[in-house]
Amino acid sequence: MEIDLNSYVNDKLSYDEVFELWELFKKKDEDHSNSICIKEFLEMMKDFGFNPQNNHFFQLFQKVDDDKSGKIDFTEFLELMTIGI
Repeated sequence: MEIDLNSYVNDKLSYDEVFELWELFKKKDEDHSNSICIKEFLEMMKDFGFNPQNNHFFQLFQKVDDDKSGKIDFTEFLELMTIGI
């Protein structure tokens, strides 16, 4: 999927940060659905050294899953990464 990463740059994220997060997102989007499920997200948090069993991460995921699909797209993922993990 081609996206314009510049469109995600704002007062919270630089282009380099958006690019790095895009690379992480694509890596965890193993089924290439342009979204990640809670399992993929929790695996990512484990890779970061966090305890994915912590209910905090599940609650954050649900908070940004606007359409309640059980998956988050890149826009929702960026929101998640900027609200404070």
